[in-house]
Amino acid sequence: MNDMRRRQAGILGLQTCKRSLRRAALVVAASLPIAAQAQFPDCWPAEWTSAVNGAYISTEIAYGGDYVNMLRARSPHWGPWEEYEFCYRGPDNLYYIRALVNRGYVSAEIGYPGEDNGMLRARATDVGPWELFRIDWRDGRGVVALQSNANGRYVSAEYGFTGDRGAMLRARATEVGPWELFNLRFLSSHARGAPKRIPQR
Repeated sequence: MNDMRRRQAGILGLQTCKRSLRRAALVVAASLPIAAQAQFPDCWPAEWTSAVNGAYISTEIAYGGDYVNMLRARSPHWGPWEEYEFCYRGPDNLYYIRALVNRGYVSAEIGYPGEDNGMLRARATDVGPWELFRIDWRDGRGVVALQSNANGRYVSAEYGFTGDRGAMLRARATEVGPWELFNLRFLSSHARGAPKRIPQR
């Protein structure tokens, strides 16, 4: 009987130790700078589409100059250019987004002038203020609005634009309307342990 009690006490002690280590790891991750936190995030690949017409968000890797890797809501099909990973940066309820086609972090181009201001491009090699977004969960089925942490503006799909800039994404809206709504579905089949349901932060 004493041996059984000792074994049970040992198991409980081990479980308590594991819980303490997990809590300590989370505290350490939260205290690190953004670049170092990339080692600790909760990341999920996702299907990301416009709520207006269901078009997938594409990374325009074939564009040149200041428009290379621009994001546009324009594809009827999901392929390599439409694959993204959303990573939750726990302490401040912010996310960063990475295009899997080129491993570039999505930036809101706050320094661009005029109608290109706030353009989203998958071009950054590190995560800074321009690469952070808040996700505003609008319902329980994955309809979201994205708000840039850099300027506080909501991301819009510019359906009023034409040509190669048609439906480009820009962090420019002060209110949420149809152009600012997206469908976001995290893929539970991913090997890195995606959630069984969309996290409601």
